[in-house]
Amino acid sequence: MSDRQAPRLQGLPPVVGPHTRLLVLGSFPSVASLRAQQYYAHPHNHFWTILGTLWGLRAIAHNGGESWRHARHTRALGVPVERLPSTSPANASWSLARKTAAWAEVLARHGIPVHAPPQSTDAR
Repeated sequence: MSDRQAPRLQGLPPVVGPHTRLLVLGSFPSVASLRAQQYYAHPHNHFWTILGTLWGLRAIAHNGGESWRHARHTRALGVPVERLPSTSPANASWSLARKTAAWAEVLARHGIPVHAPPQSTDAR
């Protein structure tokens, strides 16, 4: 036995909330998943392809620039990938009305019904 031990890997936090309807448990995340900080990120893992097929995934939308940095991974899933303006308060240069309109446009483009956004006098 060697005195040198491999560095201990740290997994990803669980993705679960009060409205979770199905919790999928797997083994320890792969090196590719740890590097991407995303579950099932290895390009040859079929997890997301299977869910997309069964759930009718039409597109992937990244909420803001930080998420968009990972678009190269989500493009591998074979569906359109969209960049949305961040909903974060840090994105104060976009008004709520402007953000809502941009989100509504992307959702409608992918056949997801949207309610008409409220009219605003805020032109930002």
